[in-house]
Amino acid sequence: MSPVLKLAPDVWRIRLPFHLELNHVNVHVLKTDLGFVLIDCGYGSDDAFQVLESGLAEIGIGWRDIARIFITHIHPDHAGNAERVQEATQAPIWMHEVEADYLPRFRSMVHEPERVSPWLLSWGVEPKTVAMMASVFRYTSGTYNPAPPEVRLKGGEDIGGWRIIWTPGHAPGHACLYRAATKTLISGDHVLEAISPNVAWMPDRDTLGSYIQALADVAPLGADLVLPSHGEPFQGLSNRCRALSGHHDLRCNNILAALDRGARTAQDLVVALWKNVLSPFQHRFALFEVMAHLVYMENKARVRCDRSSEVQIWTRSAHATLRADPGP
Repeated sequence: MSPVLKLAPDVWRIRLPFHLELNHVNVHVLKTDLGFVLIDCGYGSDDAFQVLESGLAEIGIGWRDIARIFITHIHPDHAGNAERVQEATQAPIWMHEVEADYLPRFRSMVHEPERVSPWLLSWGVEPKTVAMMASVFRYTSGTYNPAPPEVRLKGGEDIGGWRIIWTPGHAPGHACLYRAATKTLISGDHVLEAISPNVAWMPDRDTLGSYIQALADVAPLGADLVLPSHGEPFQGLSNRCRALSGHHDLRCNNILAALDRGARTAQDLVVALWKNVLSPFQHRFALFEVMAHLVYMENKARVRCDRSSEVQIWTRSAHATLRADPGP
């Protein structure tokens, strides 16, 4: 089956392989008055690079026909091949300035996964499990070769008729592209139809609060077509944004209920919320997402944290109640 799907006379999707559990990532090619624009570069593997090259050829263009590269965010499945693709295209990379500032720190965490180990230990994870997680995430370190951008964006800019929208949450500088003329949104990992994007804890940020606000920002666009980085194109942007926001409300309720049942650490909450045994890959994602929810609720005075010992202890605030209607 061809990895190329023509979505409009001037928009193509190329599905690239990704060897971890997500299985694939979609990149998009836009024909604009600025020339061809490539949205994301895929995972840093030879087969992803080769599929991208053959996909461009199927569209009828080559590497040097790409005039701009836009990176929605710097996660390995989106930016891992950026350096190699830029060498092939000689095209400038465009990226939101917040993501560009975050790139050095994120690169260091990918190449040295042990850097997050102190956080995991403080969340109640056993040392043996922490070491296993580091081993699994080291898999991506040799294939992550992002390139810094030549053009730093703030949001609101126009790229060949597509408006840049800053949508923090899944990544601090995540950005979508919206074309009002056709009501089409290239949503990256901000809005996916089949799964909820991972919203991970970051120090000194309320990532979940940012994500929920960014959902509210894009929902009124009323896009007739949403082109995500995983899964298939879909319709119903507003409804999907509402459902994703409701999912996080429900997760907050479930965390409060688990605290009532005796959970005290982020690790306890992962065990309470995910009944199946998680792989080390998914376990680490679950921990970071639980922590994002805890910080979000702490900012709303729904939970409190005792950080006086080596392991953080979480409890429900005295006045916090379950929300009667957490949404879809």
